[in-house]
Amino acid sequence: MSGEQVPPRDLDIREQLWLLASEEVDRMRITPYAIAKRARVSPSVVSRWLRGERDLTLATAAKIARVLGLQIVRIDTAAGAEEADFAI
Repeated sequence: MSGEQVPPRDLDIREQLWLLASEEVDRMRITPYAIAKRARVSPSVVSRWLRGERDLTLATAAKIARVLGLQIVRIDTAAGAEEADFAI
């Protein structure tokens, strides 16, 4: 990741990943098919996601992020909290 742009924190994790992935696809000159093969997910899942036609599970998002050199991390919101936040 070149680090030029960090997505706004008010976007949810899926929107952040979509923005970063779109930039990385252009920067790396990688096709959605190549991303899918490297991530071991269906090419149609990646293509439809990049076009904004579908959402991803967290597991699939993590696989795609890894291929693009990104990492999704869990951020605990408070000690003992039942919910967590995620960031890229």
